[in-house]
Amino acid sequence: MYSWSKRIIAIDKHEHQKSYPDRFPINSGSIGIELVSMHINYKTYNPVTACQNTSLQWLIGKLYRHFGLDKNDVYRHLAVSYKNPGEAASAKWK
Repeated sequence: MYSWSKRIIAIDKHEHQKSYPDRFPINSGSIGIELVSMHINYKTYNPVTACQNTSLQWLIGKLYRHFGLDKNDVYRHLAVSYKNPGEAASAKWK
């Protein structure tokens, strides 16, 4: 059996061989959007502010139009990586 890091490398290599949209989202084919807030404890973060959500909606709208994307093309980082579920939990991605 492969080590954890070798399994991740193997999965990444396998997904790179597929064409979009048939591949699982990968960092090299993605645009990351960072929403910054303070963490309260290991699992809880301050909620995303109204201004952050407004900015996020504006940016996503621009990306949709520029790249011809729709809501099926947008993934929360938590869905494609190993992040804490509390990170940006109150962000409005749609």
